[in-house]
Amino acid sequence: MSAVNTPVYDFDLEALINVAMNQLKFSYVPYSNYPVGCALLCPDGKIIGGSNIENAAYGPGICAERSAIATACSQGYRTFKAVVVSCKALSGSPCCGACRQVLREFCPQDCPIININGNREIIHRHTMASLLPDSFGPENLNIISPGRVNVQIEVEAEAETKVE
Repeated sequence: MSAVNTPVYDFDLEALINVAMNQLKFSYVPYSNYPVGCALLCPDGKIIGGSNIENAAYGPGICAERSAIATACSQGYRTFKAVVVSCKALSGSPCCGACRQVLREFCPQDCPIININGNREIIHRHTMASLLPDSFGPENLNIISPGRVNVQIEVEAEAETKVE
């Protein structure tokens, strides 16, 4: 990729790559042997990692992106500035459909989503909007931000219940 086409980010991409690559060793992948790591950049600069965790029943397994988001949410974070996903495969590991939808819940439309391979090379570079175009998100349910219902809707609902 030429320097002309390389975006300039307002965050330390190398730090995110380091965390995403480090998360590979924490993956629990006895069935696929396909470790994936993820690093989320929180608004305060904290980086939270996640790893994929498989299960013998397959369905209960969790991808690295959802693992990282669950960890971040349990620490009170509800939005992210950037996401890096790593895997050992030279082709990289694009986010699955379920992860795209979960990322959409917590990432603004301009959030960079970057996939890297085992050589630390950037394979895919997206924004949330390009990763999941025409997507369904919190605003479709009249939610201003994750975890906060539109106050106007609450006021109207209260007024309707009082009128009898």
